[in-house]
Amino acid sequence: MLSYMRQHLMPLPGSKIIVALSGGRDSVVLLHLLIKAGFQVEAAHMNFSLRGSESEEDERFVKDLTANLGVALHLKRVDTRRFVSEEKISLQEAARRLRYSWFDKLILQTGAEAVAVAHHFDDSIETTFINLLRGTGIAGLAGIRPVNGRIVRPLMFAKSVEIEEFAVSEGLRWRDDSSNFKDDYLRNRIRHHLLPLLWAITGETHGGLESSLELISSQAGLYAELTEEMRHKLLEKTEDGAYRVAISDLKMHQHTAAVLYQILAPFGFNSKQVQQLNQALGGRAGKVFHSSAYEVYLGSRYLEIHAKTLNEIHEHQVFPNPPESCPIDFEIIQWQAEMQFSQDPAQAWLDFDSLRLPLSLRSPKIGDRFMPLGLKNSQLLSDFFTNNHFSRHARKKTLLLVDADGTIVWVCGHRIAHPHRIRPTTSKVLVVKLRSD
Repeated sequence: MLSYMRQHLMPLPGSKIIVALSGGRDSVVLLHLLIKAGFQVEAAHMNFSLRGSESEEDERFVKDLTANLGVALHLKRVDTRRFVSEEKISLQEAARRLRYSWFDKLILQTGAEAVAVAHHFDDSIETTFINLLRGTGIAGLAGIRPVNGRIVRPLMFAKSVEIEEFAVSEGLRWRDDSSNFKDDYLRNRIRHHLLPLLWAITGETHGGLESSLELISSQAGLYAELTEEMRHKLLEKTEDGAYRVAISDLKMHQHTAAVLYQILAPFGFNSKQVQQLNQALGGRAGKVFHSSAYEVYLGSRYLEIHAKTLNEIHEHQVFPNPPESCPIDFEIIQWQAEMQFSQDPAQAWLDFDSLRLPLSLRSPKIGDRFMPLGLKNSQLLSDFFTNNHFSRHARKKTLLLVDADGTIVWVCGHRIAHPHRIRPTTSKVLVVKLRSD
């Protein structure tokens, strides 16, 4: 194990390391091996509150084990099902997020160099098949990485049967998770049915799987370095905090779908979605593709990528009597002929007597019309956006100040409506300012 840890630049004996201790066979073996190797070991057990009395018995077992070994134990209970409901994710994903988020905090709190997790070679093979069946690129075929940031996996060299033999020979005790014996999850079905067939075919040596995974992992690392450089060149961050990619630049690459995948995968898009988007590149603009947290808009020249954090603001009154949460400040001043109004786009100076109160704030809607300053006729707000090169992200982010009739008075931060400009007859001005905070 130590030679494997040195090969993959994991912490060396004497270092403080936290063992993710479920109470199962693999984590118990890892705990004992690291203690024997001379590490300063602490343990971390998360009770996911998923299996009733079994979860409680696992926690008691871990407490007794660490007490007998003189190992400090960190315990945390979480309501996993509630987290699933709140985040709208799978049970497995919820457990993974809760677990690794806690590990990050423990590293900071304890000063440990890493958290050691008891994944082994068979787990990596299972992960490879899971990724292959769900759709993956080269990185997914590499299985589980031995080192991922401050998470280390010292047992990745070992097969499940080898860990079993060691545990029995050492007389170790552990807890079996009953959910591992069910076929409810894809990983369990692969473990119970596919892998035994595979090992029967390849024999005890597992064929060339070990060397293949090592080679794929190495190639995936090189591929990631090269494609990250390309991604950096193609992906442009816009002034409004979104991202965009020029379609013409994408089409210069022979393997457009592969390039697209490298650009979009970090935003949560899977291979199937990328294939659909790639097929749409030659078609009409206007299609929108969604991941859980991001949205890609297919424009005529660019793919626009932005987060789904911008919720539509429904119309609500802001003047007179603006609410505390209003993002706009209002001030009425007496207009003098020698005065000059501000050129700041975050401000609008409006002829007060031309306004039909109350004023309200809302998001744009389909069919909105607007008479921009300097024009005598109204136009579709969408045309105004297009003429002024608004990205889809900027359009969704834009707020509208409207009067009592619903007529747009100000496209906030951009242009006032022509009928509300300051004129020679203006006596009072409503100064409207977007708050910067």
